[in-house]
Amino acid sequence: MKKVYWVAVALAAMLTAGMFGSASTAGEATRLRIINGLGRWDIHFVYISPASARSWGEDQLDDDQTLSSGESETWSVDGGEYDLRCKDEEEDTYTSYDVCIPTGMLVEWRVTLDNLDSD
Repeated sequence: MKKVYWVAVALAAMLTAGMFGSASTAGEATRLRIINGLGRWDIHFVYISPASARSWGEDQLDDDQTLSSGESETWSVDGGEYDLRCKDEEEDTYTSYDVCIPTGMLVEWRVTLDNLDSD
Protein backbone atom coordinates (compact mmCIF):
# COMPACT_ATOMS: atom_id res chain seq x y z
CA MET A 1 0.00 0.00 0.00
CA LYS A 2 2.86 2.38 0.80
CA LYS A 3 4.32 1.82 -2.67
CA VAL A 4 1.03 2.79 -4.36
CA TYR A 5 0.84 5.91 -2.19
CA TRP A 6 4.33 7.09 -3.19
CA VAL A 7 3.68 6.39 -6.87
CA ALA A 8 0.54 8.53 -6.64
CA VAL A 9 2.47 11.31 -4.89
CA ALA A 10 5.22 11.18 -7.53
CA LEU A 11 2.67 11.36 -10.38
CA ALA A 12 0.90 14.28 -8.74
CA ALA A 13 4.22 16.10 -8.32
CA MET A 14 5.14 15.57 -11.99
CA LEU A 15 1.75 16.80 -13.20
CA THR A 16 1.92 19.85 -10.95
CA ALA A 17 5.46 20.67 -12.09
CA GLY A 18 4.37 20.41 -15.74
CA MET A 19 1.45 22.76 -15.19
CA PHE A 20 3.56 25.38 -13.42
CA GLY A 21 6.39 25.02 -15.92
CA SER A 22 4.17 25.98 -18.85
CA ALA A 23 2.77 28.92 -16.88
CA SER A 24 6.26 30.35 -16.35
CA THR A 25 6.95 30.18 -20.11
CA ALA A 26 3.89 32.32 -20.76
CA GLY A 27 5.27 34.96 -18.38
CA GLU A 28 8.56 35.46 -20.23
CA ALA A 29 9.11 38.91 -21.75
CA THR A 30 8.49 39.45 -25.45
CA ARG A 31 10.89 42.08 -26.72
CA LEU A 32 11.97 43.91 -29.85
CA ARG A 33 15.46 45.40 -30.14
CA ILE A 34 16.26 47.90 -32.90
CA ILE A 35 19.94 48.46 -33.67
CA ASN A 36 21.26 51.39 -35.73
CA GLY A 37 23.46 49.89 -38.45
CA LEU A 38 23.32 52.99 -40.67
CA GLY A 39 26.90 54.14 -40.23
CA ARG A 40 26.99 57.93 -40.02
CA TRP A 41 23.23 58.54 -39.83
CA ASP A 42 21.37 58.76 -36.52
CA ILE A 43 17.87 57.37 -36.10
CA HIS A 44 15.52 60.08 -34.80
CA PHE A 45 12.15 58.29 -34.95
CA VAL A 46 11.05 54.68 -34.39
CA TYR A 47 7.56 53.39 -35.16
CA ILE A 48 6.33 49.95 -34.06
CA SER A 49 2.88 49.20 -35.42
CA PRO A 50 0.81 46.01 -35.48
CA ALA A 51 0.87 44.71 -39.06
CA SER A 52 -2.93 45.06 -39.22
CA ALA A 53 -2.91 48.77 -38.23
CA ARG A 54 -3.57 51.51 -40.77
CA SER A 55 -1.26 54.09 -39.21
CA TRP A 56 2.22 54.14 -37.69
CA GLY A 57 1.16 55.59 -34.34
CA GLU A 58 3.47 57.41 -31.96
CA ASP A 59 7.26 57.72 -32.14
CA GLN A 60 8.69 55.23 -29.63
CA LEU A 61 11.83 57.24 -28.82
CA ASP A 62 11.83 59.90 -26.12
CA ASP A 63 11.67 63.50 -27.39
CA ASP A 64 15.41 64.08 -26.91
CA GLN A 65 16.51 60.53 -27.76
CA THR A 66 18.32 59.37 -30.90
CA LEU A 67 20.07 56.13 -31.79
CA SER A 68 23.60 56.80 -33.02
CA SER A 69 25.47 54.25 -35.12
CA GLY A 70 25.79 50.98 -33.20
CA GLU A 71 23.33 52.00 -30.47
CA SER A 72 20.16 50.06 -29.77
CA GLU A 73 16.93 50.31 -27.85
CA THR A 74 14.69 47.50 -26.63
CA TRP A 75 10.90 47.58 -26.17
CA SER A 76 8.53 45.10 -24.55
CA VAL A 77 5.73 44.14 -26.94
CA ASP A 78 2.97 41.58 -27.19
CA GLY A 79 3.72 38.61 -29.40
CA GLY A 80 2.45 39.08 -32.96
CA GLU A 81 3.28 40.55 -36.36
CA TYR A 82 4.54 44.11 -36.62
CA ASP A 83 5.56 46.67 -39.21
CA LEU A 84 8.70 48.56 -38.16
CA ARG A 85 9.85 51.95 -39.43
CA CYS A 86 12.77 54.20 -38.54
CA LYS A 87 13.46 57.71 -39.75
CA ASP A 88 16.92 59.30 -39.81
CA GLU A 89 18.07 62.90 -39.42
CA GLU A 90 17.49 63.56 -43.15
CA GLU A 91 13.96 62.12 -42.86
CA ASP A 92 14.84 59.06 -44.94
CA THR A 93 12.75 56.07 -43.85
CA TYR A 94 13.70 52.42 -43.37
CA THR A 95 10.90 49.88 -43.14
CA SER A 96 10.46 46.18 -42.42
CA TYR A 97 6.96 44.73 -42.86
CA ASP A 98 5.28 41.73 -41.24
CA VAL A 99 7.98 41.04 -38.66
CA CYS A 100 6.96 38.04 -36.54
CA ILE A 101 7.75 38.48 -32.84
CA PRO A 102 6.93 35.20 -31.06
CA THR A 103 5.71 35.38 -27.48
CA GLY A 104 8.57 35.06 -25.00
CA MET A 105 11.27 35.83 -27.58
CA LEU A 106 13.70 38.67 -28.28
CA VAL A 107 13.74 39.75 -31.94
CA GLU A 108 16.42 42.11 -33.25
CA TRP A 109 16.25 44.35 -36.32
CA ARG A 110 19.54 45.87 -37.45
CA VAL A 111 18.53 48.86 -39.56
CA THR A 112 20.88 49.18 -42.56
CA LEU A 113 20.95 51.05 -45.85
CA ASP A 114 19.47 47.90 -47.42
CA ASN A 115 16.21 48.81 -45.59
CA LEU A 116 16.07 52.32 -47.16
CA ASP A 117 12.62 52.98 -48.62
CA SER A 118 12.60 53.94 -52.27
CA ASP A 119 9.89 56.60 -52.10
